[in-house]
Amino acid sequence: MRLGATDRSVRAALDRLCDRLDGAGVEPELIDLSRIVLAEVLNNIVEHAYGPDRDGAIDLSVQMIPKGVRCCVMDDGAPMPDGDVPHTERPVADAGAPMTWPEGGFGWHLVRDLTSQLCYRRGAGRNDLTFEITLP
Repeated sequence: MRLGATDRSVRAALDRLCDRLDGAGVEPELIDLSRIVLAEVLNNIVEHAYGPDRDGAIDLSVQMIPKGVRCCVMDDGAPMPDGDVPHTERPVADAGAPMTWPEGGFGWHLVRDLTSQLCYRRGAGRNDLTFEITLP
């Protein structure tokens, strides 16, 4: 599917995708994992690859594989910093002091933890991110 690079378009695309996965008989746990990962990836594209002053589109392809889904997300936005998916330290959050928790910084760790075969490529002015989401 092709969607606009806006918060509203991302929400609608996630709803459509989850409805399609449910209609295809995909397990609810896999649908939930897919929503979490794709929400993070798509929202990062909207916020960082395009930003608030740039219109754009996102192409999303989801294919069924044994025990999961393979996703391909492509856009014409800015490239990833350093030409790769960010490899930053995981933010520290003190469970006893929730008011000190950082507001962000968990996204790419979450994506890495919930996916396999994560691969980023930049070519011909396009970002291409592929990954698999599987159940144990």
